[in-house]
Amino acid sequence: MLRRLADALGLNRRELLFLSHPDAKYLMDEDGGSSRKREDSWQQFASNRAALRRHNVTRAELKVLKQVALLEHVAHPRHFLFILNSIRQAGDREA
Repeated sequence: MLRRLADALGLNRRELLFLSHPDAKYLMDEDGGSSRKREDSWQQFASNRAALRRHNVTRAELKVLKQVALLEHVAHPRHFLFILNSIRQAGDREA
């Protein structure tokens, strides 16, 4: 069922599995560590200038997201946008 759901939504099957069963990522961690993957996701996100402009990502927001990348493994560069939007929604930008 998970495979069909991922296909229907156009999502990566592996990522969907990890979202539904977070403990599974530890069983399937091939390299024994995630520091290289963590850096790759962050580098891909931070170097995508077009996406940063499109989403109006500020330098201060980039600093916060970099700290997130150091704190926790972020599986895909687009997940940084999810994190950023969550922070933006939780904050009161007009105050």
